[in-house]
Amino acid sequence: MIRLPRTVRGIDATFVVALALSGVVACSLVRDVDALSKDHGTDAGALAEVGADAAGQDGAAPSCGGIHGPAMVPVFGAGFCIDATEVTGDQYRAFRAAVTDEIGRLTTDCAWYTSLAPEFDSPGELPITFVDLCDARAYCAWAGKRLCGRISGGALADANETRSPDDAWHRACTGGDAENVFPYGPVFVPGRCNGGEDAKTEEPRAVGAADACQGAVPGVFDLSGNVREWVDACEPGTSGSRACLTRGGAFYDVEGTLACGNRQTYPAETRNPGVGFRCCSR
Repeated sequence: MIRLPRTVRGIDATFVVALALSGVVACSLVRDVDALSKDHGTDAGALAEVGADAAGQDGAAPSCGGIHGPAMVPVFGAGFCIDATEVTGDQYRAFRAAVTDEIGRLTTDCAWYTSLAPEFDSPGELPITFVDLCDARAYCAWAGKRLCGRISGGALADANETRSPDDAWHRACTGGDAENVFPYGPVFVPGRCNGGEDAKTEEPRAVGAADACQGAVPGVFDLSGNVREWVDACEPGTSGSRACLTRGGAFYDVEGTLACGNRQTYPAETRNPGVGFRCCSR
């Protein structure tokens, strides 16, 4: 198994870049306005431009695209990249400081959405929580990425479309191996991730703190437990209160909920202490 060198609560981006340049995988940049607008709507380009002069400062691997947030890791053989960790409180606060509170309509699916999540208490390296689906989409667009949906681009057809070959989050969790019920293998291991009836904690941990909570894609942490993660997949419609998908389970969940294929849905406007997100790119 390849072990990626770690920085404090993150991944050494130079190693990821070296892998990409070696031809193991090619992930195209997702910094141009046209590509962002196609995935996120006409306002996505404006969001990306807010931090364009700070490209690369937050640790994102340039070969995978992205200008802010967690370092990205290529998913071998799948043609896309995923954040190594969940987005942290500090990373989300940088986003809030860079954009105005009123950001307009990101997509027709967010027509009801007019403002970002209010300030809340997600310290430092803890995963950001109390963010709704459109908060997550807005952050990913600003970061030069997109909320994980289809590998080929855009949202999954609806919240019931799971285990699709084109499901980016599920592909990263299993590594494309149907035997991997959990990101580290076929059998639940108590204590390996932050969650499970035999290893339950009372709160999230700093992202990447569970070193053993990886495997299917080395260097991608906490796809099981810590906090549930928004995925770009909702029931059809354009209003709020649609059921939208979260994956991965949270620190308070039991074994079955922590599996890669488990689905939990919430109304799109839900802001929950156990739900955060990470981003993808192509």
